[in-house]
Amino acid sequence: MKVKLAKFGGSSVANAERIKYVIDEIVLKDKEIKYVVFSTFGKATKDDIKITDLLEKIAFTYFYENNFLSDFFEKIKNKYINESKKLEIETKDIEKSFIELETIIKNKPLNYDKYYSAVVSQGERMFIQIPYLYLKNKKIKTAIAYPEKIGMITNSNYRNASLLKESYSRVREAIDELNADIVLIPGFYTIDDKNDFTIFRRGGSDFTGALISNIMEVDLYLNYTDVDGILRVDPTLFPEEERSKIEKIEIISYRELRELSYGGAKVIHSGTLKPLSEKNIPLVIKNTFNKDGSGTLVVKKKEKTYEVVKGIAMRDNIYFLNVEMENMDDEIGVGHFIEEILYKKNISFTQVTSSIDSLSYAIPSPETIDEAIKEEFDYKLKSIVKYLKTNDKFEFNDVYLLYPNCLIYIVGEGMQNTIGLAAKFASILAKNKINIITTYQAPEQINVIYGIKSEDGPKAVRALYYELFVNRDKNLSIESDNIILKLKNEIKEFNSKIIGEITDKINIIQEEDMLIIKYQNFFSPAEQELCKKEETLKILKELKEKICKETLEKFKNLIEKIINKKIQNIDISIDYKKFEKICIVKF
Repeated sequence: MKVKLAKFGGSSVANAERIKYVIDEIVLKDKEIKYVVFSTFGKATKDDIKITDLLEKIAFTYFYENNFLSDFFEKIKNKYINESKKLEIETKDIEKSFIELETIIKNKPLNYDKYYSAVVSQGERMFIQIPYLYLKNKKIKTAIAYPEKIGMITNSNYRNASLLKESYSRVREAIDELNADIVLIPGFYTIDDKNDFTIFRRGGSDFTGALISNIMEVDLYLNYTDVDGILRVDPTLFPEEERSKIEKIEIISYRELRELSYGGAKVIHSGTLKPLSEKNIPLVIKNTFNKDGSGTLVVKKKEKTYEVVKGIAMRDNIYFLNVEMENMDDEIGVGHFIEEILYKKNISFTQVTSSIDSLSYAIPSPETIDEAIKEEFDYKLKSIVKYLKTNDKFEFNDVYLLYPNCLIYIVGEGMQNTIGLAAKFASILAKNKINIITTYQAPEQINVIYGIKSEDGPKAVRALYYELFVNRDKNLSIESDNIILKLKNEIKEFNSKIIGEITDKINIIQEEDMLIIKYQNFFSPAEQELCKKEETLKILKELKEKICKETLEKFKNLIEKIINKKIQNIDISIDYKKFEKICIVKF
């Protein structure tokens, strides 16, 4: 029997009603689901509370101001107790967890990241008891695999932890020993070798699910969220009335999804794909509230497709750190000097560009709702600028920050070796009066990234989406060049294998609702001789027309499959004097 792991995000388990639905209608109805990873309560409505946000606020305020936010603490506690009661489960153990949580909050270490991880991780750690007790009441043989009890040990990078390789076999053995029909795993957090709490980045429950999928070698990882799959773009960047029309991606490669996630797409944690790729485990992203929907299938190997662009993402709140120095190209170690300072300040950058006399770093702002953390980050960057201006090693002409900016990611494996893409993308932005500050593309050509002002970001995403996807029927979109090449190759193969004709040259003219396919040197030398005599020409005409009629349906299906448009009519004519065939395809 196949074994599946299911992960449920915060919105999927935002209240008692949703927890009941998830367990009764999804987990228990799919007998192949063996492992279940849960996030903590998310938002059921936009005005609802998000547990992780409240815990983050509590941690920051108590650590830096020694002020215990008792009102936030009580909000969280009431949420857990009240939703548990609605599920008719005992709350005694959950109440004990809040005594432990208060102790963790008030016992702060000197290291803020260590403290933050200890506090914020308790959301998932306490929540896992709720589905466990609900299943237990249903007499289901269930167990909780707490990371600290199964040896899920990471390094001590408290807020962006990595699981140690030696943990894998230990975790598998510990989970197997639980001997349960359903094993529940709290997402997002782990511990280090000193038993201190560590966490993955925000959205880390996805990563937990991927790690457990890898360790337990499941056949399929089901990631349940509140959307029907991976959409081409973030629908929140569009007017509300247009959001339901945003296209879903049916199938996508690990690499494409990783690029989109890194570029700001919020569907899944960007680190999720590596553990799955190692074991070639497919991932399906599904809508919890549309459980019969197909979702989006994520696979290791790129499927055979002539789709050039898969999706567009926007990563907002980007600083550009610009360093200018005359004759920088003659100096050795300038980049190393700048990056070492960034490293010491624990600041990462996503992209870097250079000219003969300058370097520019794209630096993302922290993903947090806490304004104090953002202000602290801004202060650190400004202190770096000040240091670079006054350092003794290099005499920089200018050092400055540009903010706020965003990065627009256009992603697709089909972009490789497709000529003219950057020009086409840039022309779309220019037409919409959007200035490009900087451009990035690696030689592998899986993405093109534009740095623009934040105020232009949503407009840029909409413009690109409309041109590349919504208006694709007008010009076959950006995929046109690839499609024409594909058509030529497939038609030649069709003529050779199905019709038994060798076609020397094919020209294809593309118009709005029409393709004109012109075959040159269509006749063999022997057939050309037959055309010279009236009696043999008549026989040849009958033969050619019979072949066209018998193979027309297959030819039509071939064109429709490549173009992805319904054909209304095909008209085929043969010029027996010029030895040409013309095929007019109307959509």
